[in-house]
Amino acid sequence: MALTSPRVAYRKNASWDVFRNAVEANPTTPIMDQQNPARYYNFKGQPAAYNPVELLTLDQSTGTTKLIDWDASVKLNLFPLLLKDNDKQTLNTQLTFADHQYDNYNQWFRPSTSTLAINAGRDGEASQNYSKSSLRSLEWVTNYTNSWGKHNLKAMLGYSFEYDVYAGFNADNKDFPNDALTYNNLGTGTFAKEKGELGMGSFKNDTKLISFFGRLSYDWKGRYMLTASLRREGSSKFGANHKWGSFPAVSAGWRISDEPFMENTKSWLTDLKLRADYGITGNQNFDSYKSLNTMSGFGYYTYNGKYYQVWGPGKNVNPDLRWEKGKNWNIGLDWTLLNGRLYGSFNYFSRHQQDLLGDYNVSVPPYLFTSTFVNVGSMRNSGFEFDITWNAIKTRDFSYTLNLVGATMNNKFIDFSNSQFVGQDYYDEVSPEAPTPSTPFSASRKDDALEVSTC
Repeated sequence: MALTSPRVAYRKNASWDVFRNAVEANPTTPIMDQQNPARYYNFKGQPAAYNPVELLTLDQSTGTTKLIDWDASVKLNLFPLLLKDNDKQTLNTQLTFADHQYDNYNQWFRPSTSTLAINAGRDGEASQNYSKSSLRSLEWVTNYTNSWGKHNLKAMLGYSFEYDVYAGFNADNKDFPNDALTYNNLGTGTFAKEKGELGMGSFKNDTKLISFFGRLSYDWKGRYMLTASLRREGSSKFGANHKWGSFPAVSAGWRISDEPFMENTKSWLTDLKLRADYGITGNQNFDSYKSLNTMSGFGYYTYNGKYYQVWGPGKNVNPDLRWEKGKNWNIGLDWTLLNGRLYGSFNYFSRHQQDLLGDYNVSVPPYLFTSTFVNVGSMRNSGFEFDITWNAIKTRDFSYTLNLVGATMNNKFIDFSNSQFVGQDYYDEVSPEAPTPSTPFSASRKDDALEVSTC
């Protein structure tokens, strides 16, 4: 089976910052310049950085997004080939390939008549940028099931491979001979030539993720259930000796309503199941090459009339970068009453994050830069969740359902330090801007061994 899903979206990009400027602007300020009605009023000197109506009218910001998803899978039932007259066991294998391509092409132009361009001393500004994201994956999964008597067994083994590439380039220029070409001829701008700047850039990064996984499930009459699984994952983002991590999980369930001593409750209790699980998860959600010694450019200098770029180490290298792991356990109760008219669940959870990934302040020297990406600190999350649904009315022509959902959450940083890096007792994070409809105020304090508070 193969599926293709191409999509194209043509965008006119919005500037959300106009809401803040509209709120900050003097309400008596005119939109158009009274001395020159063909030009917008210059907001220079006001708390508002620019004329919001002018920005929405004169600036051109457009883009095109192309998305192409290719999916193909092949599934083979093996037991009809290997065993005859078998109705209790199944064995199948499936191979899936997926290729997801995402292209973004953006253009932007500000004419020379814009008061923002005039205030900056520019005769027009323009830019173009293009980026492409490609995610290719291959997954091979084999499933086995068997039933004998009141026993049921399921097993699964699998392998997956993901390769993610993100690349792009950009170009910009200023001071054009006229506004007619907008962003369609960046080379006619004189700014880059006069200032000796390239006005362009490009990038590319990639990452690989490989996984081996398996799961084994058993149940007796659907009353007693037990599942165990294991994932072995390797990511190219981590240090040479820490690329692989193991993530086991186990869960158990007991359908209490099927027990003989619950026979007298069948008239009103449809289902009652107690469940619990424990597992370890991993986090590799950060940029590539953090564990590698990379080089970067640091500005330009002139020598004998030519421009040269300074080249050197791009960051503090961390070859010991490893998986951030979360140890999770949950216990819950699922219930159904009155033949499904009222049902819900209660769940308590606890999560302990260790070897937290993040940028950490370090001293210079011995480090080259003031910040290093490391595994430091631990955090605990716990809480209670509930979900209750009532099918109040259900007829052939009309139904009415009520749903009540709620949760509590307690977050606590246990520490910010380890044996190598020592952090401070707390971190304050406050939004630098006044609150507006587009940028609400945010403030939080992260305290060592205290709860995380946010407003």
